[in-house]
Amino acid sequence: MDELGDIDKNIAEMIDDFFVIEKDDTVNIPEYGLNGMDMSFFVNHSDRPNLATLDGRHFSTAREIKKGEELTVGYDAYDHKYKQ
Repeated sequence: MDELGDIDKNIAEMIDDFFVIEKDDTVNIPEYGLNGMDMSFFVNHSDRPNLATLDGRHFSTAREIKKGEELTVGYDAYDHKYKQ
């Protein structure tokens, strides 16, 4: 993240919101940046998630999901910022 020190504050906030900042302060940004975001960027956090992930990229249902229910995952499964 240090090499992004001169980046616009709003863009830096979006990077922090949408990408995992690793423990060593590195960020893996897709080739197309924010334009390359897929549906995984729109899955919200819950302490009682209805999705699970083992590798941080692929999701499976953790329980039955009702029609219209928001898709959620425990961010702590792949982002150290959320570890308790």
